[in-house]
Amino acid sequence: MRIEVAKKPDFINECNCALCGKSGARWSYFHPADIGVTGKTRGYRREDKDDPAAEIHFCERCGTTTHFTLTESAIARFGNVQMGVNMRLADEGDLAGIELRFPDGRNWSGGTDFGYVRKAHIIGR
Repeated sequence: MRIEVAKKPDFINECNCALCGKSGARWSYFHPADIGVTGKTRGYRREDKDDPAAEIHFCERCGTTTHFTLTESAIARFGNVQMGVNMRLADEGDLAGIELRFPDGRNWSGGTDFGYVRKAHIIGR
């Protein structure tokens, strides 16, 4: 399985919510047109949500968290405007100079901006 990204991300989030923490992902967000995914993945949607907005994808061969897509209901509400890529899959050297943020997803209500659990830093500094 392979993911190709057309550009470097503006920032990377290392969220502390249960889903992100258990998947081990560091997410960057892109328009779906800027991402190429080849190969097979399996999807997972949260079971604790009546209408989850994201489906997390895993490599069928190794189980690594690769990316997320919006669900059909989220696309109906917002449009197909976002896809997340697990930037832990990138070489750290390729991410030098990008801001790494630490949102407090565990305590996020969903209605406002994220709080943060610690100060952001620039990768490679």
